Amino acid sequence: MSGREQLRSAVLTCAGLCTVAVLAGLMVHDARFVRISNRGYLQQHRLGPADCPSGAYIPVAPADAPPVCCIGDGKQPMPCAVSSWRRAEKFLSGKVGAWALPLVGPALSAVLGAAAGGAVLRAPLQRRVAVLLVTLAFRSVVLFELLNWAQRRAQGEAPACWYAAMRKDSDGCSTRFDFSDHVVLYALHFVLPSCLELLALRTESRGGLHTALVGAWCSGLGLFALRAIFHTVGWFHTPAESLVGWSLALASCVACTQLPLYSDEQRERKHSQ
Repeated sequence: MSGREQLRSAVLTCAGLCTVAVLAGLMVHDARFVRISNRGYLQQHRLGPADCPSGAYIPVAPADAPPVCCIGDGKQPMPCAVSSWRRAEKFLSGKVGAWALPLVGPALSAVLGAAAGGAVLRAPLQRRVAVLLVTLAFRSVVLFELLNWAQRRAQGEAPACWYAAMRKDSDGCSTRFDFSDHVVLYALHFVLPSCLELLALRTESRGGLHTALVGAWCSGLGLFALRAIFHTVGWFHTPAESLVGWSLALASCVACTQLPLYSDEQRERKHSQ
């Protein structure tokens, strides 16, 4: 499989997996939830800190809906996640995790390839790293910073909401349209890089250790990101917000990986004529 075919296959695989995760989240979607920190509201429902040791969530509608308590580790009611999962999701969505973790797979391939007597950065690996860096930068600057800024400016201040006093001051009301950036993040930063490295193993593996380590890391990272997509679509965004995020993720996959290939193919056709 050539490098171009790998890129196309990775995009199709990423699109298919993310679509399944989004559709599964939409199937279980019941309401959009927000996290609260106001103990007075919990007391109104005869709940105290001991009842909700890991915080609580409420659906944004209907008004005065009862809170859902998070009970710590163990089996959790939705939308609560087991605390270890929640910490991992926060790390993935932070700047360090979002930029460092996608590059672990290529780094393992480079180190293990060099240990097996090959070049540290072979041409196919260089191409994949370049694609990843362009994709990560595009999502971070254009889709996250600029698009979120434009979204806020277009909608103005968020209208008042019945649960504002129950949240931290920085959280406020979640009443404006807010496309699911987490779907975009998990798809572009974790699922796509994992698909790229897993497909590359078919032609670039340097032995069983290389295949086992890179395969285990990329499979685990990709599956965790798909679980996170399902979680955020199912409980933290409206269906419209999730579908917009999914559409942006798929369009960005194509723009960052396939348009450069199309340009290369056009140049090659001109040279061959």
